[in-house]
Amino acid sequence: MARERRKGLDRRLNKSKRELVERLSTKEVLNEPWEQIISIFDAIDEKVYIADPDSYEILYANPAMKKLFGEKVLGKKCYKVMQRLDEPCDFCTNHLIFGENLGKTHIWEFRNQKTGTWVRCIDRAIKCWDGRMVRFEMAINIHNRKIAEEGLKESEEKYRQLVENIHEVIYTTDRDGIVTYVSPAIERLTGFTPSDMVGRHFSEFVYEEDLGYLKSRYDHALEGQRSPTEYRVLTKSGGYRWVSTFSRPTREDNKSTGLQGVISDITEYKESEATLREREKELRTKTETLEEMNAALRVLLERREKDRVEMEEKVLLNIRELINPYLEKLKKGSADEKQKACLGILESNLNSITSSFSRDLRFKYLSLTPTEIQIASLIRDGRTTKEIAESMNLSSRTIESHRKNIRRKMGLKDKKANFRTTLLSIQ
Repeated sequence: MARERRKGLDRRLNKSKRELVERLSTKEVLNEPWEQIISIFDAIDEKVYIADPDSYEILYANPAMKKLFGEKVLGKKCYKVMQRLDEPCDFCTNHLIFGENLGKTHIWEFRNQKTGTWVRCIDRAIKCWDGRMVRFEMAINIHNRKIAEEGLKESEEKYRQLVENIHEVIYTTDRDGIVTYVSPAIERLTGFTPSDMVGRHFSEFVYEEDLGYLKSRYDHALEGQRSPTEYRVLTKSGGYRWVSTFSRPTREDNKSTGLQGVISDITEYKESEATLREREKELRTKTETLEEMNAALRVLLERREKDRVEMEEKVLLNIRELINPYLEKLKKGSADEKQKACLGILESNLNSITSSFSRDLRFKYLSLTPTEIQIASLIRDGRTTKEIAESMNLSSRTIESHRKNIRRKMGLKDKKANFRTTLLSIQ
Protein backbone atom coordinates (compact mmCIF):
# COMPACT_ATOMS: atom_id res chain seq x y z
CA MET A 1 0.00 0.00 0.00
CA ALA A 2 2.82 2.40 0.93
CA ARG A 3 4.48 1.74 -2.40
CA GLU A 4 1.23 2.44 -4.25
CA ARG A 5 0.73 5.67 -2.33
CA ARG A 6 4.27 6.69 -3.15
CA LYS A 7 3.74 5.97 -6.85
CA GLY A 8 0.54 8.00 -6.75
CA LEU A 9 2.37 10.91 -5.10
CA ASP A 10 5.14 10.77 -7.69
CA ARG A 11 2.60 10.80 -10.50
CA ARG A 12 0.87 13.84 -8.99
CA LEU A 13 4.21 15.66 -8.53
CA ASN A 14 5.27 14.92 -12.08
CA LYS A 15 1.91 16.07 -13.35
CA SER A 16 2.19 19.28 -11.32
CA LYS A 17 5.74 19.81 -12.59
CA ARG A 18 4.67 19.39 -16.20
CA GLU A 19 1.76 21.75 -15.69
CA LEU A 20 4.09 24.31 -14.08
CA VAL A 21 6.55 24.15 -16.97
CA GLU A 22 3.68 24.42 -19.45
CA ARG A 23 2.34 27.50 -17.68
CA LEU A 24 5.75 29.16 -17.67
CA SER A 25 6.39 28.23 -21.30
CA THR A 26 3.02 29.60 -22.39
CA LYS A 27 3.57 32.82 -20.39
CA GLU A 28 0.76 32.25 -17.88
CA VAL A 29 0.95 34.31 -14.69
CA LEU A 30 1.68 32.45 -11.47
CA ASN A 31 -1.32 33.26 -9.32
CA GLU A 32 -1.65 30.09 -7.28
CA PRO A 33 -1.19 30.40 -3.50
CA TRP A 34 2.51 30.62 -2.58
CA GLU A 35 2.28 27.66 -0.21
CA GLN A 36 1.16 25.44 -3.07
CA ILE A 37 3.84 26.76 -5.42
CA ILE A 38 6.65 26.33 -2.87
CA SER A 39 5.50 22.78 -2.09
CA ILE A 40 5.79 21.95 -5.78
CA PHE A 41 9.22 23.60 -6.06
CA ASP A 42 10.46 21.75 -2.98
CA ALA A 43 9.38 18.38 -4.39
CA ILE A 44 10.87 18.54 -7.90
CA ASP A 45 14.41 17.59 -8.97
CA GLU A 46 14.92 20.65 -11.14
CA LYS A 47 16.83 23.58 -9.63
CA VAL A 48 14.57 26.53 -8.80
CA TYR A 49 15.46 29.88 -7.29
CA ILE A 50 13.92 33.34 -6.90
CA ALA A 51 16.11 36.47 -6.81
CA ASP A 52 15.68 40.21 -6.47
CA PRO A 53 16.42 41.78 -9.91
CA ASP A 54 17.97 44.88 -8.37
CA SER A 55 20.17 43.45 -5.57
CA TYR A 56 20.61 39.99 -7.16
CA GLU A 57 20.04 38.45 -3.72
CA ILE A 58 18.59 34.94 -3.64
CA LEU A 59 15.21 35.04 -1.86
CA TYR A 60 14.29 31.38 -2.27
CA ALA A 61 16.07 28.17 -3.39
CA ASN A 62 14.50 24.74 -3.47
CA PRO A 63 16.28 21.67 -1.96
CA ALA A 64 17.68 20.61 -5.36
CA MET A 65 19.27 24.05 -5.70
CA LYS A 66 20.72 23.94 -2.19
CA LYS A 67 22.08 20.44 -2.73
CA LEU A 68 24.07 21.69 -5.69
CA PHE A 69 25.28 25.07 -4.40
CA GLY A 70 25.06 24.70 -0.61
CA GLU A 71 22.45 25.16 2.11
CA LYS A 72 23.41 28.75 2.94
CA VAL A 73 22.58 30.43 -0.34
CA LEU A 74 19.71 32.65 0.79
CA GLY A 75 20.65 36.32 0.92
CA LYS A 76 23.72 35.79 -1.26
CA LYS A 77 24.31 37.18 -4.74
CA CYS A 78 23.13 34.80 -7.44
CA TYR A 79 26.14 35.48 -9.67
CA LYS A 80 28.54 34.62 -6.82
CA VAL A 81 26.71 31.46 -5.81
CA MET A 82 26.14 30.01 -9.26
CA GLN A 83 28.96 31.46 -11.39
CA ARG A 84 31.72 32.46 -8.90
CA LEU A 85 31.71 36.00 -10.31
CA ASP A 86 32.22 39.30 -8.50
CA GLU A 87 29.68 41.18 -10.59
CA PRO A 88 26.42 40.37 -12.41
CA CYS A 89 26.74 37.94 -15.31
CA ASP A 90 27.06 39.52 -18.74
CA PHE A 91 24.55 36.92 -19.96
CA CYS A 92 21.93 37.79 -17.32
CA THR A 93 18.42 37.70 -18.81
CA ASN A 94 16.79 40.31 -16.55
CA HIS A 95 16.39 42.67 -19.48
CA LEU A 96 14.49 39.94 -21.34
CA ILE A 97 11.84 39.41 -18.60
CA PHE A 98 11.52 42.87 -17.00
CA GLY A 99 10.68 46.30 -18.34
CA GLU A 100 8.96 46.15 -21.71
CA ASN A 101 9.25 42.35 -21.61
CA LEU A 102 7.43 41.99 -18.31
CA GLY A 103 5.09 39.02 -18.48
CA LYS A 104 7.17 37.20 -21.08
CA THR A 105 8.85 33.87 -20.44
CA HIS A 106 12.42 33.45 -21.72
CA ILE A 107 13.62 29.89 -22.35
CA TRP A 108 17.28 29.34 -23.13
CA GLU A 109 20.05 26.75 -22.90
CA PHE A 110 23.25 27.43 -21.04
CA ARG A 111 26.34 25.64 -19.70
CA ASN A 112 26.99 26.65 -16.09
CA GLN A 113 30.51 27.98 -15.68
CA LYS A 114 30.83 26.63 -12.14
CA THR A 115 29.43 23.11 -12.53
CA GLY A 116 30.09 22.63 -16.24
CA THR A 117 26.56 21.26 -16.65
CA TRP A 118 24.20 22.06 -19.52
CA VAL A 119 20.75 23.24 -18.41
CA ARG A 120 17.56 24.47 -20.04
CA CYS A 121 16.55 27.63 -18.16
CA ILE A 122 12.99 28.96 -17.88
CA ASP A 123 13.10 32.60 -16.72
CA ARG A 124 10.13 34.80 -15.85
CA ALA A 125 9.28 37.86 -13.77
CA ILE A 126 6.70 36.96 -11.08
CA LYS A 127 5.03 38.76 -8.19
CA CYS A 128 6.60 37.74 -4.89
CA TRP A 129 4.74 37.04 -1.65
CA ASP A 130 5.51 40.60 -0.55
CA GLY A 131 4.10 42.09 -3.76
CA ARG A 132 7.38 43.02 -5.53
CA MET A 133 8.37 41.70 -8.94
CA VAL A 134 11.19 39.16 -8.71
CA ARG A 135 13.17 36.90 -11.00
CA PHE A 136 12.09 33.26 -11.17
CA GLU A 137 14.27 30.63 -12.83
CA MET A 138 13.94 26.88 -13.21
CA ALA A 139 16.97 24.99 -14.55
CA ILE A 140 16.26 21.61 -16.17
CA ASN A 141 19.30 19.35 -16.53
CA ILE A 142 19.91 18.54 -20.22
CA HIS A 143 23.62 17.79 -19.88
CA ASN A 144 23.55 14.20 -21.12
CA ARG A 145 21.43 15.14 -24.12
CA LYS A 146 23.66 18.09 -25.04
CA ILE A 147 26.84 16.08 -24.63
CA ALA A 148 25.35 13.31 -26.75
CA GLU A 149 24.27 15.84 -29.39
CA GLU A 150 27.68 17.49 -29.39
CA GLY A 151 29.41 14.13 -29.54
CA LEU A 152 27.20 12.99 -32.39
CA LYS A 153 27.70 16.23 -34.27
CA GLU A 154 31.44 16.09 -33.71
CA SER A 155 31.59 12.44 -34.77
CA GLU A 156 29.58 13.12 -37.91
CA GLU A 157 31.78 16.08 -38.79
CA LYS A 158 34.96 14.11 -38.14
CA TYR A 159 33.68 11.21 -40.21
CA ARG A 160 32.72 13.51 -43.06
CA GLN A 161 36.11 15.25 -42.97
CA LEU A 162 37.88 11.91 -42.68
CA VAL A 163 36.14 10.43 -45.67
CA GLU A 164 36.44 13.55 -47.82
CA ASN A 165 39.93 14.68 -46.88
CA ILE A 166 41.87 11.59 -45.88
CA HIS A 167 44.74 10.72 -48.21
CA GLU A 168 43.73 7.06 -48.24
CA VAL A 169 40.86 5.88 -50.46
CA ILE A 170 37.77 4.36 -48.82
CA TYR A 171 35.72 2.04 -50.99
CA THR A 172 32.97 -0.59 -50.99
CA THR A 173 32.08 -3.27 -53.54
CA ASP A 174 29.32 -5.82 -53.86
CA ARG A 175 29.93 -9.55 -53.85
CA ASP A 176 30.50 -9.60 -57.61
CA GLY A 177 33.23 -6.96 -57.42
CA ILE A 178 31.17 -4.00 -58.65
CA VAL A 179 32.30 -0.72 -57.06
CA THR A 180 29.42 0.71 -55.01
CA TYR A 181 31.28 3.59 -53.35
CA VAL A 182 34.71 5.22 -53.55
CA SER A 183 35.87 8.35 -51.71
CA PRO A 184 37.05 11.54 -53.49
CA ALA A 185 40.69 10.69 -52.72
CA ILE A 186 40.61 8.24 -55.63
CA GLU A 187 40.95 11.14 -58.05
CA ARG A 188 44.23 12.25 -56.46
CA LEU A 189 45.52 8.70 -56.74
CA THR A 190 44.41 7.68 -60.24
CA GLY A 191 42.83 10.67 -61.95
CA PHE A 192 39.49 8.82 -62.12
CA THR A 193 36.58 10.46 -60.30
CA PRO A 194 34.21 8.48 -58.06
CA SER A 195 31.53 8.73 -60.77
CA ASP A 196 33.99 7.16 -63.25
CA MET A 197 34.32 4.06 -61.07
CA VAL A 198 31.01 3.49 -59.28
CA GLY A 199 28.98 0.81 -61.06
CA ARG A 200 31.99 -0.73 -62.80
CA HIS A 201 33.98 -3.86 -61.92
CA PHE A 202 37.16 -3.23 -59.94
CA SER A 203 39.19 -5.27 -62.44
CA GLU A 204 38.80 -2.47 -65.01
CA PHE A 205 41.16 -0.35 -62.92
CA VAL A 206 43.81 -2.97 -62.06
CA TYR A 207 47.16 -3.39 -63.85
CA GLU A 208 46.88 -6.45 -66.11
CA GLU A 209 49.86 -8.33 -64.65
CA ASP A 210 48.36 -8.12 -61.13
CA LEU A 211 44.78 -8.99 -62.09
CA GLY A 212 44.92 -12.76 -61.54
CA TYR A 213 46.57 -12.37 -58.17
CA LEU A 214 44.06 -9.73 -57.05
CA LYS A 215 41.02 -11.78 -58.10
CA SER A 216 42.18 -14.71 -55.96
CA ARG A 217 42.79 -12.35 -53.04
CA TYR A 218 39.31 -10.88 -53.52
CA ASP A 219 37.70 -14.31 -53.08
CA HIS A 220 39.74 -14.91 -49.91
CA ALA A 221 38.70 -11.50 -48.55
CA LEU A 222 35.01 -12.31 -49.08
CA GLU A 223 35.57 -15.36 -46.88
CA GLY A 224 36.90 -13.16 -44.08
CA GLN A 225 40.65 -13.39 -44.55
CA ARG A 226 42.13 -10.03 -43.58
CA SER A 227 45.64 -9.15 -44.71
CA PRO A 228 47.13 -6.29 -46.74
CA THR A 229 47.27 -6.81 -50.50
CA GLU A 230 49.79 -4.99 -52.70
CA TYR A 231 49.14 -4.46 -56.41
CA ARG A 232 49.10 -1.81 -59.13
CA VAL A 233 46.13 0.31 -60.18
CA LEU A 234 45.78 2.04 -63.51
CA THR A 235 45.79 5.82 -63.79
CA LYS A 236 43.73 7.88 -66.19
CA SER A 237 46.93 9.05 -67.91
CA GLY A 238 47.83 5.45 -68.82
CA GLY A 239 50.38 4.73 -66.10
CA TYR A 240 50.01 2.91 -62.81
CA ARG A 241 50.42 3.43 -59.06
CA TRP A 242 51.36 0.89 -56.42
CA VAL A 243 48.74 0.53 -53.67
CA SER A 244 48.15 -1.51 -50.54
CA THR A 245 44.58 -2.55 -49.73
CA PHE A 246 43.17 -3.73 -46.43
CA SER A 247 39.57 -4.89 -46.61
CA ARG A 248 36.93 -6.82 -44.70
CA PRO A 249 33.65 -8.35 -45.80
CA THR A 250 30.31 -6.59 -45.33
CA ARG A 251 27.54 -8.86 -44.07
CA GLU A 252 23.77 -9.02 -44.12
CA ASP A 253 21.85 -11.85 -42.44
CA ASN A 254 25.24 -13.37 -41.63
CA LYS A 255 26.11 -13.58 -45.34
CA SER A 256 28.93 -11.80 -47.12
CA THR A 257 27.53 -9.09 -49.41
CA GLY A 258 30.78 -7.51 -50.57
CA LEU A 259 33.88 -5.74 -49.30
CA GLN A 260 34.74 -2.43 -47.69
CA GLY A 261 38.27 -1.26 -47.21
CA VAL A 262 41.03 1.30 -47.48
CA ILE A 263 43.50 1.82 -50.32
CA SER A 264 46.89 3.43 -49.51
CA ASP A 265 49.35 4.77 -52.06
CA ILE A 266 52.72 3.00 -51.62
CA THR A 267 54.31 4.00 -54.93
CA GLU A 268 57.15 5.95 -53.31
CA TYR A 269 57.80 3.09 -50.93
CA LYS A 270 57.96 0.61 -53.83
CA GLU A 271 60.25 2.87 -55.84
CA SER A 272 62.51 3.31 -52.81
CA GLU A 273 62.48 -0.44 -52.31
CA ALA A 274 63.56 -1.00 -55.92
CA THR A 275 66.27 1.66 -55.60
CA LEU A 276 67.45 0.05 -52.38
CA ARG A 277 67.68 -3.36 -54.04
CA GLU A 278 69.73 -1.85 -56.87
CA ARG A 279 72.03 -0.13 -54.39
CA GLU A 280 72.43 -3.35 -52.44
CA LYS A 281 73.46 -5.07 -55.66
CA GLU A 282 75.98 -2.31 -56.36
CA LEU A 283 77.22 -2.52 -52.78
CA ARG A 284 77.73 -6.27 -53.07
CA THR A 285 79.75 -5.73 -56.25
CA LYS A 286 81.84 -3.00 -54.59
CA THR A 287 82.30 -5.16 -51.51
CA GLU A 288 83.58 -8.04 -53.60
CA THR A 289 85.97 -5.68 -55.39
CA LEU A 290 87.10 -4.22 -52.07
CA GLU A 291 87.72 -7.68 -50.65
CA GLU A 292 89.90 -8.50 -53.66
CA MET A 293 91.80 -5.24 -53.17
CA ASN A 294 92.20 -5.96 -49.46
CA ALA A 295 93.57 -9.41 -50.27
CA ALA A 296 96.08 -7.87 -52.69
CA LEU A 297 96.99 -5.23 -50.09
CA ARG A 298 97.52 -7.88 -47.42
CA VAL A 299 99.88 -9.72 -49.77
CA LEU A 300 101.72 -6.45 -50.46
CA LEU A 301 101.97 -5.60 -46.74
CA GLU A 302 103.21 -9.08 -45.94
CA ARG A 303 105.86 -8.66 -48.62
CA ARG A 304 106.82 -5.24 -47.27
CA GLU A 305 107.08 -6.66 -43.77
CA LYS A 306 109.26 -9.48 -45.04
CA ASP A 307 111.46 -6.96 -46.87
CA ARG A 308 111.70 -4.86 -43.70
CA VAL A 309 112.75 -7.81 -41.63
CA GLU A 310 115.33 -8.75 -44.22
CA MET A 311 116.63 -5.15 -44.31
CA GLU A 312 116.93 -5.01 -40.51
CA GLU A 313 118.76 -8.29 -40.46
CA LYS A 314 121.23 -6.98 -43.06
CA VAL A 315 121.76 -3.76 -41.07
CA LEU A 316 122.34 -5.70 -37.86
CA LEU A 317 124.74 -8.07 -39.62
CA ASN A 318 126.73 -5.17 -41.13
CA ILE A 319 126.95 -3.41 -37.76
CA ARG A 320 128.15 -6.55 -36.02
CA GLU A 321 130.66 -7.48 -38.73
CA LEU A 322 131.80 -4.09 -40.10
CA ILE A 323 131.45 -1.61 -37.21
CA ASN A 324 131.53 -3.39 -33.86
CA PRO A 325 135.02 -4.95 -34.34
CA TYR A 326 136.60 -1.55 -35.04
CA LEU A 327 134.65 0.01 -32.18
CA GLU A 328 136.11 -2.60 -29.81
CA LYS A 329 139.64 -1.88 -31.06
CA LEU A 330 139.12 1.88 -30.44
CA LYS A 331 137.90 1.23 -26.93
CA LYS A 332 141.00 -0.88 -26.17
CA GLY A 333 143.29 1.74 -27.69
CA SER A 334 144.94 4.79 -26.10
CA ALA A 335 141.89 7.09 -26.24
CA ASP A 336 141.49 9.70 -23.50
CA GLU A 337 138.47 9.86 -21.22
CA LYS A 338 136.49 12.22 -23.42
CA GLN A 339 137.09 10.06 -26.46
CA LYS A 340 136.10 6.98 -24.49
CA ALA A 341 132.89 8.76 -23.43
CA CYS A 342 132.15 9.51 -27.08
CA LEU A 343 132.85 5.92 -27.99
CA GLY A 344 130.45 4.83 -25.24
CA ILE A 345 127.74 7.08 -26.61
CA LEU A 346 128.42 5.83 -30.13
CA GLU A 347 128.08 2.27 -28.90
CA SER A 348 124.87 3.18 -27.04
CA ASN A 349 123.39 4.83 -30.12
CA LEU A 350 124.27 1.82 -32.25
CA ASN A 351 122.57 -0.40 -29.72
CA SER A 352 119.57 1.93 -29.76
CA ILE A 353 119.45 1.70 -33.55
CA THR A 354 119.56 -2.05 -33.45
CA SER A 355 116.86 -2.13 -30.77
CA SER A 356 113.24 -1.08 -31.07
CA PHE A 357 113.42 1.66 -28.41
CA SER A 358 113.91 4.70 -30.66
CA ARG A 359 111.30 3.51 -33.12
CA ASP A 360 108.76 2.69 -30.38
CA LEU A 361 109.41 6.00 -28.65
CA ARG A 362 108.95 7.90 -31.91
CA PHE A 363 105.66 6.11 -32.72
CA LYS A 364 104.28 6.42 -29.20
CA TYR A 365 105.14 10.10 -28.75
CA LEU A 366 104.90 11.74 -32.15
CA SER A 367 105.66 15.23 -30.82
CA LEU A 368 109.20 14.32 -29.74
CA THR A 369 111.98 15.85 -31.86
CA PRO A 370 115.00 13.84 -33.07
CA THR A 371 117.20 15.63 -30.48
CA GLU A 372 114.76 14.76 -27.70
CA ILE A 373 114.68 11.11 -28.82
CA GLN A 374 118.53 11.06 -28.75
CA ILE A 375 118.59 12.56 -25.23
CA ALA A 376 115.88 10.13 -24.04
CA SER A 377 118.00 7.21 -25.34
CA LEU A 378 121.03 8.47 -23.36
CA ILE A 379 118.94 8.92 -20.21
CA ARG A 380 117.65 5.37 -20.64
CA ASP A 381 121.27 4.16 -20.79
CA GLY A 382 121.94 5.84 -17.44
CA ARG A 383 123.84 8.91 -18.64
CA THR A 384 123.80 11.95 -16.37
CA THR A 385 122.90 15.45 -17.52
CA LYS A 386 126.56 16.48 -17.45
CA GLU A 387 127.66 13.47 -19.51
CA ILE A 388 124.95 14.07 -22.06
CA ALA A 389 125.87 17.77 -22.30
CA GLU A 390 129.53 16.99 -22.88
CA SER A 391 128.84 14.31 -25.49
CA MET A 392 126.40 16.47 -27.42
CA ASN A 393 128.48 19.66 -26.96
CA LEU A 394 125.54 21.42 -25.26
CA SER A 395 125.14 23.14 -21.91
CA SER A 396 123.71 21.35 -18.91
CA ARG A 397 120.92 23.94 -18.76
CA THR A 398 119.93 23.07 -22.32
CA ILE A 399 119.85 19.35 -21.48
CA GLU A 400 117.69 20.06 -18.40
CA SER A 401 115.28 22.07 -20.58
CA HIS A 402 115.07 19.13 -23.00
CA ARG A 403 114.42 16.73 -20.08
CA LYS A 404 111.49 18.89 -18.91
CA ASN A 405 110.03 19.02 -22.43
CA ILE A 406 110.35 15.26 -22.82
CA ARG A 407 108.62 14.63 -19.46
CA ARG A 408 105.82 17.05 -20.42
CA LYS A 409 105.24 15.43 -23.82
CA MET A 410 105.23 11.98 -22.23
CA GLY A 411 102.67 13.12 -19.66
CA LEU A 412 104.97 12.70 -16.63
CA LYS A 413 103.44 15.51 -14.54
CA ASP A 414 104.27 13.77 -11.26
CA LYS A 415 107.79 14.88 -10.34
CA LYS A 416 108.24 11.75 -8.24
CA ALA A 417 107.85 9.52 -11.29
CA ASN A 418 111.26 8.00 -12.20
CA PHE A 419 112.12 9.21 -15.67
CA ARG A 420 114.59 6.45 -16.51
CA THR A 421 112.27 3.72 -15.22
CA THR A 422 109.52 5.00 -17.53
CA LEU A 423 111.91 5.01 -20.49
CA LEU A 424 113.08 1.48 -19.69
CA SER A 425 109.45 0.31 -19.75
CA ILE A 426 109.09 1.30 -23.40
CA GLN A 427 109.78 -1.77 -25.56
